[in-house]
Amino acid sequence: MKRLLFVSSVALCALACNHDKAPDAAPAASAVTAAPAASVAPDVPAASAAAAAPAATAVAPVSPAVVAKIPAEEDFEPQAATTITAANASQQLALIEKEIGK
Repeated sequence: MKRLLFVSSVALCALACNHDKAPDAAPAASAVTAAPAASVAPDVPAASAAAAAPAATAVAPVSPAVVAKIPAEEDFEPQAATTITAANASQQLALIEKEIGK
């Protein structure tokens, strides 16, 4: 029973780690992760592995246009260069920490 739980948790972790890979790399990665799990515990039923796969693929990929709209550090550098000076750096830091704490 412990072996089944261990193999199941390793398989779920392996499936969860493949979400950040490109779609063309996913089939090769899943084939690699499926082989070691099968060699470790041959008594694992195939139905449990098949039931875990649809839950892992239920997340829809995010389009590049949506990712481009997310503000990044580089977007704030010009504004920070003009508003933060050596004289008001501690005040600006306090404001930023207060904003993050919200």
